[in-house]
Amino acid sequence: MEVLSEEWINQETGGRCPKKRCQEPAAHAAEGFPVIQFAVSFVHPDLLVGGASFPSTLPSPALSPASETPTVSAAAKAVPSWPSLAKCKVEFNDRSSRPGKPCLTKAKPWPYTTNTQWKTELGERVVAAATGVVTKAQCKGWYMFGDMTWCLNAVKRRKGGSELIGLSYGIEQRDLWSEKMSNMYKVPTRLYDCFQQPKDSDPLGGKAPNATGKCDPSRPACYETPYQAFQICSGPDTGIVEGRKYESLQKHLKDRERLSVHLKIDTEGSEWEVLEWLLSSPEDMDKIRTFDMEVHMGWAAASSRKSPRSKVSAQDRLEFDLDILERLGQHFRCTGSSIEVLASAWVKAEDGGRCPKQQCGEPDVHAAGGFPVTQFAISFVHPDLLIGGGPAPSPPVPRLLSPASEAGKNNNNNNITTQARHKLLNM
Repeated sequence: MEVLSEEWINQETGGRCPKKRCQEPAAHAAEGFPVIQFAVSFVHPDLLVGGASFPSTLPSPALSPASETPTVSAAAKAVPSWPSLAKCKVEFNDRSSRPGKPCLTKAKPWPYTTNTQWKTELGERVVAAATGVVTKAQCKGWYMFGDMTWCLNAVKRRKGGSELIGLSYGIEQRDLWSEKMSNMYKVPTRLYDCFQQPKDSDPLGGKAPNATGKCDPSRPACYETPYQAFQICSGPDTGIVEGRKYESLQKHLKDRERLSVHLKIDTEGSEWEVLEWLLSSPEDMDKIRTFDMEVHMGWAAASSRKSPRSKVSAQDRLEFDLDILERLGQHFRCTGSSIEVLASAWVKAEDGGRCPKQQCGEPDVHAAGGFPVTQFAISFVHPDLLIGGGPAPSPPVPRLLSPASEAGKNNNNNNITTQARHKLLNM
């Protein structure tokens, strides 16, 4: 390398190239010498007199994962390294789930005691998976409320269509999702929750008006279209867990026609094994018109304690869940999420974006700006219900780092999510 650099420094196409006239090589030393082709020799340390010294290491530059990528291009310097920090215009003021790309801002100064790069990469992929890809025109408009972004073309009833039903898992005291389905779109609903006590929930206790007339949205729970309520939870299998009854989604989708089900799941972490089964059955996925879910990244529920997912590391569990989320976006199309509205509140919170510099614990997974993406709501629609067929599935998100090497694992370019899934399947 030394002898080559001595020649290069005197060349018109090298060290003597007129100022900024030559093409930058793919890799070079700090002073410009290209290090893309040279010879190198090695020796086994046991053959050295007196033994070997410890292998030398070069400290890595102290770059923040959200910092700009070093380059001579001024245009490149203006582009953030992380997609969630790219310039973004807030399109909606609704305090609810919203369509499109979530606009996020970076907490300044950094609020956490640590800044783990693999957590940032996974978080960036979560944001990408929760980015709405459907346009207003493809849906003939939106209906946004709470945790939902509904595609109007999918929720409005059509004459002569198949009989529709709404399945809601996790209703707690009141379930506005099923009330909207019932009262706005005349969809009969079935409600499920094995943790909620019927005495504290009018629908579960059978006290909510059930197809008895017009409902006032400002009053307590009320259904204009018939509903049924069950003290049953959704789980990967049908059975009893810690005294509570669980039934599988497979059982509830049985005999349903194509595009006949509106689905909502808010089950505090028990959703992942259920969704793993759903993704294995394209026929059952095609029965679902819309799908609204509260995401709980990395959570482990009682109903899933026997599953392989509950026995792996926190990072592997997060990777598994993210893989599920990304695969859902390959079959359905994301209409929106609650990430943007949650992030706008987080950045102002004393225990969030305004936490004193590096005083708060780092969350399990977060976007580059610091916003935790461990819990949020997301909405999907079946692409066959979109005008013109809708957009193609989103391409795989590029891996921005090598998380395995950051975590002290093997340094390779394998898909870490695929590794996590293989680890689960082989247990």
